[in-house]
Amino acid sequence: NKRHTALITDFLKSKGNTITEATKTNYKNVFKSLLVEILENNTRKYIFTIPTRILINKIDTNPHLNINNKISYLKMIKYLLEFLNKPYNQVMDKLKIYYNEAITDRPRQNKEVLKNSLFTFNKLMDLLEQSKDQSYLLLYLLINFNTRNQDLIMLYTNNKKTINNVLQGKQAENILYFNEDDNLIYVRGNYKTLTSYGVKAHIINDPYFISQIKKKSNNTYLLNNRNNKPYTAGEIQKLIKSIGNKYIKNSNLNQQNIYKIIVEYYENNNDNNQLKSAANNRGHMRDTQEAYYSTV
Repeated sequence: NKRHTALITDFLKSKGNTITEATKTNYKNVFKSLLVEILENNTRKYIFTIPTRILINKIDTNPHLNINNKISYLKMIKYLLEFLNKPYNQVMDKLKIYYNEAITDRPRQNKEVLKNSLFTFNKLMDLLEQSKDQSYLLLYLLINFNTRNQDLIMLYTNNKKTINNVLQGKQAENILYFNEDDNLIYVRGNYKTLTSYGVKAHIINDPYFISQIKKKSNNTYLLNNRNNKPYTAGEIQKLIKSIGNKYIKNSNLNQQNIYKIIVEYYENNNDNNQLKSAANNRGHMRDTQEAYYSTV
């Protein structure tokens, strides 16, 4: 539907540099999924010819959507109604109800999610130890730097201009490079909360990780698919799940669950310093960590 394409394109353009490329990609994916849920196979119908109360009811009564899905879809509707200068009070009222439900029930939900994932902290660390090559690189970054999928789309480079531009926030890119002291530096210049928390730089000291990077050609991406093209965030999600399934059949490993497993481990050990460090790596506040990822 051309109207939907124009709508999401114009909405994202209106945001300019106030949101990251990762957030823009997420908005596109949420909007695409929202259209499927609301319109099903009716590709000719325009979503905002449907009254707001009916849109809300369709989401609210859908048995296949969890509270997080519902919040995500209603937020998207709210953003677009606001962009179109249409009233969105009904959406905000429903969102407030969902937020309260989500926060109250979140620890139980997270426990259930981790139980269904079939993974524990010890199993996660054992998987890392057994992994090699690309799988190891992926898991190491997820576990040690609490990354999201978008953060893992990164360029290994020795281009000084690129490095300086990313470090100064002039180029939206995630990169790996060796500095003058031969330290391997991981810089995140394109992640979900970049506009709030700025460019993040980490030193990687892991010998195996470093040895794998030194085998790579400069100015190539860290994770490549069979066509030698960089993985998209969606493909990284599938890769994580595939790696998990090879270790535990029918498991449900993804970047969110990995983060929740780590948070649960530190909570159980009352390690507040590690919890603060994880929140800082992730790019959010401790309050957000407690509200959305805690199991206690």
